[in-house]
Amino acid sequence: MLPIIQTQLLTRLLSGKSTLLSTLLRLLELESGNIELDGVDIKTVKLDLLRQRCFIAVSQDPLLLPNETLRFNLDPDGLVTDGALIDALTETGLWARFFEGNRLLDEEGATIIDISEDSDIHPILHRKLSLSQDLSVGQCQLFALCRALVKSRFLRSAGLKPVILLDEVTSSLDADTEATVYQIVGSEFTKNGHTVIIVAHRLVALETYMESGRDAVALIADGRLHEVI
Repeated sequence: MLPIIQTQLLTRLLSGKSTLLSTLLRLLELESGNIELDGVDIKTVKLDLLRQRCFIAVSQDPLLLPNETLRFNLDPDGLVTDGALIDALTETGLWARFFEGNRLLDEEGATIIDISEDSDIHPILHRKLSLSQDLSVGQCQLFALCRALVKSRFLRSAGLKPVILLDEVTSSLDADTEATVYQIVGSEFTKNGHTVIIVAHRLVALETYMESGRDAVALIADGRLHEVI
């Protein structure tokens, strides 16, 4: 797997892309051959290290836990500060939505969290997700991307640049939200030296952000790699 390259996997339904991504994360093991990351066979890497430090995966159906806090849903391991979470939410355009949404709920009589000045509890980040207004499909996808931003920024601060796996993350998005996603992918991941693998059925929106000599398109069909452009 080459460093600092953005690869688009153009796929069809049941083409084998899920098997490929599962193999990268070693949810499935190779029956033959090998996959190397920075010259290291991934079979030699401990599973927890592989999934926590070598790859960041973003799916088209992100898991959100409504009975957990906004902070926990973004950073379950408690790795970063509240400020870092707010920065990531702002980058994806979600902070204003949570800020305004919580204000409206408080005005309507929802539970108000009483925070003293010296408290470490943030009134929005430490509120259960279920107490916020429901996220749209597009906002859920941006939330998943925000979670990836948080983790990638933390790992970069430790000198690590994991591979970013984006599995059909724009399949249910409108054109404007899709453009926002690809802009963030370019500015936050590709330009910061991450290898990015994007699984998609269409390339129209991606073409704007592709660069000759840096990006590649791989066509997968019937479980096989047919062409690399």
